[in-house]
Order: sequence, then C-alpha cells, then structure tokens
Amino acid sequence: MWRCLVGLMVFASACVAESGVVDPAIPKVVRGAATTIEGAPFFASLYFANEPGSPSGHQSATFATDLPDCGGAIYSHGAIVTAAHCVEDVANLVRASAAWGAEAESSRTDQRRVTTEQDLMRVVVGSDRSSRSNLPDSAQEPTIAPDGILVHPCWGSEPTKFGRAAFDIAVIRLSSSLRWTPEVQPIALVAQSEQALVFPGRTADIVGFGDTAPDGSVDEELPEVPSKLQRATVRMQSAVTVDTAVREESAIVAVGDRGEDACVGDSGGPLFSGNGSDATLLGLVSDSPVASTIDCGGPGLYASVLLGAEWIQRAAVAKPGAAAETCWEATRGGRHR
Repeated sequence: MWRCLVGLMVFASACVAESGVVDPAIPKVVRGAATTIEGAPFFASLYFANEPGSPSGHQSATFATDLPDCGGAIYSHGAIVTAAHCVEDVANLVRASAAWGAEAESSRTDQRRVTTEQDLMRVVVGSDRSSRSNLPDSAQEPTIAPDGILVHPCWGSEPTKFGRAAFDIAVIRLSSSLRWTPEVQPIALVAQSEQALVFPGRTADIVGFGDTAPDGSVDEELPEVPSKLQRATVRMQSAVTVDTAVREESAIVAVGDRGEDACVGDSGGPLFSGNGSDATLLGLVSDSPVASTIDCGGPGLYASVLLGAEWIQRAAVAKPGAAAETCWEATRGGRHR
C-alpha cells in the first residue's frame, strides 16, 4: 500500500512502509525484467528533496537518496502525468508557503522565503537508470512551472462513492519544454473507443525501478534497487472482484494475478498497452486492495486514465492562476461545457 509523505516542517519526502519506517528505496516492480528506455520513452522519474533549494538559486535542493520516489508518464512537451498521492503534499506545501510569503509582504515585518515546486522535487525523463547522479546523455531534467502541479479535483473528495485509487491523477506542468528524441516521447491517452484494452483478461505492461520480491523484501537475485528500469506484463482483473470497496469500476483498473505487479514506491508509474512511441496509457499505479495480505505481487489498483483523460488534456494547457474545476465539472467536460 502506498504511503508517500512530504514533511511540511522538514521538507522531507519519502515512501513509508506500513511499519512507519521512512525508506525511499522500498521495492517497486515485482518480477520485472530489465528493459531499455527506448521501449518506454514516455517514462518519467520523480525525485523528492529533503532540503529545499533557495529561490535565488544560491542554494541547490538536496536529496536524501539518489533514487526515484515515484514514476510518471510524459503526456506532452510541457506536461507529465502521475498519481495525485505522489505530489499533493508538494502542491499543498507550495500553496502554504505562497500564502505565508504574501502575508509577510503585506505586513512588511518579515522577509519570508517562498518555496516552489522546483525547490521540493525534480523530474527526469529519457533515462533507464535509477541513479540521478549517473544519468545517461539521453536524460533530460526539465524545470517544473510555478504552481505547476494540478491534482484531479475528484481525488480524495468522495472515496466512499468512487472507491480507493479512483481519480488518483495529477498533472505536472513544465516551464522548460521537453525535446523529442528516441528516448523521450509522449504517450497517448486511452480513448473511449479503446475501452476493450482494459477488459478483464487483457494484458498490459508496467515499468519502474526496484526489487522484484512479492513480499516487499529484497530479491536475492537483484540488488535492493536495480540500476536499470524494470518491466513486467500484468493481467487485467475486475476491480469490484479484487476489492469490494470499489464503487465505480470505470474509475479503477485492477491488474496482477501471477505475482507480477507494481509495489510500494512505484506510485504514479504507467500501466500501458503497446511499446515505445506507439504505446497507450491505461492507468497509473495507485494502491492495494483493502483486504490485501501482501505489499506487492498483485493484484493492485490503478487509477483509470479512461475516466480522467479529458481532465488531463485540459489541465496540461490550463493557464496559470485559472480557477480550479470542481469534481462535478471535471467529470462532465470542464467548466465551460
């Protein structure tokens, strides 16, 4: 089960095991095999800082580890799609810092630093290496736009209505445009006409960094966090069969029935059909069923991109400062329809 936290006071970010021990290197893809970034050029890695950088640039952000905390998928030159639970605390902290700074400016009694998204996290694309200090020449590290994190308005608003993992979707907007190369390409969002791709019994793929042990322990055949990107094939299941807490099956994709699945720490990573630049994004790694007795190894719950596709498209091009949509608007075509 995911539990990604960003500490408001210490600016720390990590994925936390059920024991409560902070461990950003918890394993991710179960029973995966090493792959290359050319096979999944849309994959993005998210790294969270434990000490923020300064707005002036005189102090760079520092990171507790060299390893990614979450995954994501490239949607366009200027937008990355990931899980809401990966980045919502970052967005909340930035908003709180902005309000704090505005209060200081109005009172003129204090010079308070304002924290930005770029102070708290980094996005890397074009790399099939987990280590941020050992990136290949193909890697790109774009700058995150101010107020660039948009969380789906239905996320967490009515969990009893939709079920766990529903609308666990966020868009990270970039202020520096990605360059398309063989290692960096966007992924298409699944369309309504492609609903059959997520029917029970169909297969899809997941990618991420991490160990392959189904119980979340270290696989003796691999280091704790493999240096190369891992890929596994998983089988679709009925979400309501996998998790009785699911209320809106169209909002959730359940996968994994052969001990192959994503795991704690791989949140936000893509569930996709196809390969390379011809792939289609079906879902985002989100959570485990309520009654799950193991941390990893399937089945798992993924936020359905099919139900969130129109909101993703709007969020990726929304103007800075634009009024946020309500959950009702987000599921009915936006504010102006």
